[in-house]
Amino acid sequence: MSSKPTYEELTARIKSLEEELRNCRQMGRLGVDCGENAYPNLESLLHAIINNTQNVIYVKGVDGRFLLVNENFCQIFNLREDAVIGKTPFELFPRDVAQQHLENDRKIVKTGEPATFNEEAQLSDGRHAFISVKFPITGDTGAVFAVGGISTDITDRVRAEEQLRQSEERFRLAFHTSPDAINLNRVADGLFLDVNEGFTELMGYTREEVMGKTSLSLHIWADPEDRQRMVDGLVQTGFVENLEARFVGKGGKVGVGLMSARVLHINGEDVILSVTRDITASKEAEDTLRASELKFKNIVAASPMGIHQYDLKEDGRLVLTGANPASDRLLGIDHAKLMGQSIEEAFPGLRETEIPARYRDAALDGTTWRTEQINYDEGLISGAFEVVAFQTEPGRMAVLFNDITPRVKTEAALKESEERYRTLFQMSNEGILLIRGGIVDCNEAACRILRCERDDIIGKDPAMLSAPAISDSSDSHDDTEKIWRAAAAGTPQFFNWRCSRKDGTVAELEVSLKAVTLGGETFLLGAGRDISDIRQAQQKVAESEERLKTLMEN
Repeated sequence: MSSKPTYEELTARIKSLEEELRNCRQMGRLGVDCGENAYPNLESLLHAIINNTQNVIYVKGVDGRFLLVNENFCQIFNLREDAVIGKTPFELFPRDVAQQHLENDRKIVKTGEPATFNEEAQLSDGRHAFISVKFPITGDTGAVFAVGGISTDITDRVRAEEQLRQSEERFRLAFHTSPDAINLNRVADGLFLDVNEGFTELMGYTREEVMGKTSLSLHIWADPEDRQRMVDGLVQTGFVENLEARFVGKGGKVGVGLMSARVLHINGEDVILSVTRDITASKEAEDTLRASELKFKNIVAASPMGIHQYDLKEDGRLVLTGANPASDRLLGIDHAKLMGQSIEEAFPGLRETEIPARYRDAALDGTTWRTEQINYDEGLISGAFEVVAFQTEPGRMAVLFNDITPRVKTEAALKESEERYRTLFQMSNEGILLIRGGIVDCNEAACRILRCERDDIIGKDPAMLSAPAISDSSDSHDDTEKIWRAAAAGTPQFFNWRCSRKDGTVAELEVSLKAVTLGGETFLLGAGRDISDIRQAQQKVAESEERLKTLMEN
């Protein structure tokens, strides 16, 4: 036989082994002594063992082809034996699974020693995990000509271990990330076994300061009777829920905790798991709330804003139940006469508006509603009001309102003023530029003078529009800088300005420049009158006079 036997040679070798088994009559070959006449057919015995085991058993040649499989192999992989024998794993299984199996087989062939591997296999219900014991099968010369394997499906065990790991991980995360104080104490002697960061933050002790000690030795219980109540509850039922107790932290600070505890069996011993939520702030808040109720009533009474209170009845009526003194002042009526009336009865002017429905929504489901302006004109009440409606408790709501009539009138006057300004801005025959760093606005007259569109100059530096100086010796640039600075400083400036038009011509303007405040920001407002025609006419007159003077002199 060659060093790398062919498939046919391997098949022949298997048949030879089977013949040797059939001829074997001594049970000592199997490691047992059952007498001379026991188990006369060892082949039947071997097949019975192989095919009745719950393991997957197989033999593969060094080229990876299956030479033998047991019935459990065929059943698990839903394959017939004749469809397996002579095939390689690549012909039967997913590529990654086959690659894994063959790499492990090669290790056995290379080392000549048995080994255990964690492997995967694709079954009808998905991937399964197997632990495989693989061993070499050698010939007379000692060379490995086949690899045997016994694989056990450990998927359930792996899944159970993973579930246990995830459960322990969830407990660990919950234990260490909970903002509540969590501690484990041994039932036998009360010693702290573990505490989380919530405990150390609440109590002020480090973990090292409490480990190996008891709550009694640390004097954590402000009242020992509270601890006894917890112990009695654990003895009677094995758990305690919502036990309110006062505790003493490091440094003597007293707080109030809401505690739940349960007896667990962990690592072979009984352990108390207790979770304490710090309710010190909420208890103080309750006291503060009770103490502040009178203050609240006084604030409502003294509030400059009007406050209405309503109750939503079962029949859908929204009934006025309260109003502060500011309500009387702002609306000019006596609310005492309206108490107990529905909103539509108390304020008929609201019947055809969305307001009653909005108020009902606020009382019913807590929807906060606000509007910047409600105009009301009915009976003695007339004006504009800003309103906020909100739920105070289920079925009850309150309305805060303020009279904004003066502000509305001021805003209307401002809007009218702005409209007049805009009209004047656009109707002016003078070109107007509004400047803040660059040109932020211009009127139509400016576009006509510069013979351009508005988009051509918006955002540009006004200096870019300046025409070149007539004389190189001119100090016009320095003069321009002085003019801009003086105007920005608040001194109005009046000057002539030569600017370049879009078509390349030059316009001469008489300009006034001054600082203005718009919307709380400072701008430079420039107004220019085109005197180009006048300048041209003056130039022509000057030229005519010069020619006339020349003629007279000659």
